[in-house]
Amino acid sequence: MSTLLEKNTTVRTFNSQGFLTAITDRTGNTVTIVGNGAQIQQIIEPGGRALTFQYSGGGISQITDPLGRTVTYTYEGVPVPYAFPRLRSVTNPAGGTTTYTYVPTFKPYDLERITDARGITYLTNTYCTGSTCPPDPAVVTQTAADGGITRFDYVMTNRTVTQATVTDPRGHQSVHRFNSRGHEVVGIDALGQQTRLTRDYVTNQVMEVRDPLNRLTKYTYDANGNVTSVIDPEGHPTLVEYEPTFNRVTKITDALNQITRFTYDPANGNLLTITDPRTHTTTVAYNAVGQPSSVTDPLNHSSTFEYDAVGNLISSTDPVGNKTQQSYDAVSRLTALIDPRGKTTQFDYDSVNQVSQITDALSGVTGFTYDPNGNLLTLTDAKNQTTTYTYDTMDRLATRKDALNRTESYAYDLAGNLSTFTDRKSQITNFQYDPLDRRTLTSYADSTSVTAAYDAVGNLTKLTDSTTGAIDWTYDVLDRVTQEVTPQGIVRYTYDAISQRLTMRANAQPPVTYGYDANSQLSQVTQGTLSATLTHDALGRRTQLQRSNGVTTTYNYDPASRLSGITHAKGTTTLEQLTHGFDPEDNKTQATQLIQTATALPPAVTAAYNAVNAQIQFNSGTLGYDPNGNLTNDGTTTYVWDARDRLIGISGGTSATFSYDALNRRIAKTINGSTTSYLYDGADIAIEAGVSNASYLSTLNIDEPIVRQTSTGNEYYHTNDMGSTLALSNDAGAVTTTYTYSPFGSTSITGPSTNPFQFTGRENDGTGLYYYRARYYSPSRSRFLSEDPLEFGGKGDRLLFCESLSAM
Repeated sequence: MSTLLEKNTTVRTFNSQGFLTAITDRTGNTVTIVGNGAQIQQIIEPGGRALTFQYSGGGISQITDPLGRTVTYTYEGVPVPYAFPRLRSVTNPAGGTTTYTYVPTFKPYDLERITDARGITYLTNTYCTGSTCPPDPAVVTQTAADGGITRFDYVMTNRTVTQATVTDPRGHQSVHRFNSRGHEVVGIDALGQQTRLTRDYVTNQVMEVRDPLNRLTKYTYDANGNVTSVIDPEGHPTLVEYEPTFNRVTKITDALNQITRFTYDPANGNLLTITDPRTHTTTVAYNAVGQPSSVTDPLNHSSTFEYDAVGNLISSTDPVGNKTQQSYDAVSRLTALIDPRGKTTQFDYDSVNQVSQITDALSGVTGFTYDPNGNLLTLTDAKNQTTTYTYDTMDRLATRKDALNRTESYAYDLAGNLSTFTDRKSQITNFQYDPLDRRTLTSYADSTSVTAAYDAVGNLTKLTDSTTGAIDWTYDVLDRVTQEVTPQGIVRYTYDAISQRLTMRANAQPPVTYGYDANSQLSQVTQGTLSATLTHDALGRRTQLQRSNGVTTTYNYDPASRLSGITHAKGTTTLEQLTHGFDPEDNKTQATQLIQTATALPPAVTAAYNAVNAQIQFNSGTLGYDPNGNLTNDGTTTYVWDARDRLIGISGGTSATFSYDALNRRIAKTINGSTTSYLYDGADIAIEAGVSNASYLSTLNIDEPIVRQTSTGNEYYHTNDMGSTLALSNDAGAVTTTYTYSPFGSTSITGPSTNPFQFTGRENDGTGLYYYRARYYSPSRSRFLSEDPLEFGGKGDRLLFCESLSAM
């Protein structure tokens, strides 16, 4: 018997014949391999579950798991003197079979074709023949199921490949050059741009990388091959240290000399502590088999974990005692999830481990079906409404048909790039790409377009919208945006050595400067005489926000890190105070305001919905939608959408038009003839011009303005836990405007401010709608006007606000 000790202290044990019999990890958990000579009969995990193997003709014919499911294999013979049969087919427990065929040459193991479980030959190889070929079988062409051909050409020196040229299915070539040991040292992309790698002569470790812009990144290593330093093109080092037994990281020092430390159990290498640059320590404890049993944060709050006999996590308990439980089947598939309130979600699976059904706590059932390749074919929601999907020969989504039988379709080029999208209104969008498969042109059905340009390392340098103009970006040597130029103005940025933003300047506004604590958390925002100071506790939670008008906001948390209270105060005067209560599932059950009160619940309504959950009746009004799910009429108001499903016009009680840039940021709105335009800092508005000229001083969080600066004075924001503005104060710290909300956002305003950022920090347009970037929201109907462009988590309703959970 002999053993092999790996770098991470895993031990592999071999019998006297040299066959592997056991694998033992650093905490003593052993996987046992039972065999008969070279044939493995069983693989037994530490918990006792086993995979069982059967053989035929020298090859594995069947593998059986603990549920009795089998995967079967067939083989075919090979010419003498080759000893091992060739794999012919693999059949999974659902009966799906993948087959393999081989080149009929003297090299019997050269794979020629693979045919998938749908009967589609998705890969066909041809091989190099002749005296100039590499010594190992070398593929010359690969033909995919859609007919796309990738070609490989080789340059040989002393029977070693020193260069390979790859021609992709669109005819674009890249070149790869290798050293004498076969490691790449030069890469030339399809645009002729070179990346060069300098390697250690002995170890072949990469020591330097010089990119297509001639920027140099350097690496160093220790004797065990661990990276010990990375020096970026500006010369900023990141240093890494390791402990000698398990080669695990003990210390990371960033370019600002901020240090994070790690300690480990000397017996098994389990992580014991993490200490951040502010010396706050998180501690981890383990059970006998090396699984985390508790995690204790720097404030001594502990979460605990329990496992079953085979290592599945069966319960998690948070610091206030709320327990989440999980159940599993014999092959560790999650079958039930019980939340801290005792509500159960159940999961069912098909024979190849794909989720076939989810039953929620209200017994609502969502069902899934799949094709033999595992592609989702149908999704049926709890109302028995089905969305259907089809796929092309490359397993790419080809069509999606909703529950109203409206279909959208997708087509791809030979490199797999989306080339055409046809929406449910039969509008066609076309896409073009450069030789590096980066999208360069998007052409829409209304004859508008967006073009894109890139630099040599792939940074987006220009987007041009045919209707609203260009956006240009400039980058520094670390690929950080230093300037964004739009028709609305210029925004400039600087950064520190670890890429934290130091300054932002919008047009001719005074620059905004940012400061950080040792944990890289924002601690200071300043613009001229305006400032905000932020403090954080040992868990990184914000505990205080101090504004330059003397108003301080204090944040309180319960032991489960839930925000339990917010107090806005000027000295001893409380401007507003909020307290929150939660159920065991962290749902808010209580929200109390000291000064203002929430708007009363709206009166009962009558509503009806169609098969895709669009609201088609609201009280006496009838609502209409286009095939893409955009609201077009609500009985009194007409809504107009462009070919990109963006709202561009409203008529009826209110007249409005909207325009957007190439990033789909709204850059102008006209409401009843009054126009406002916007300059953005990323996704947030920095300057608005028009009816109300204003600029904003914000944190780095999205939708968190601190001060609104206008010609009539400064307005300081005071918000609740959802980011909804509760009050605005002036430079003296006195409240000037207040806001109250119904649970779903109907808004009441007291005061003179024209501030648009109200419910959940978003823009109240004065049209009865809130602008939420990707779409618009109607508080009166508690619904969005259009479908979510992203379909999340199998949820059938793409029009809900927060899954019908109120924001109070």
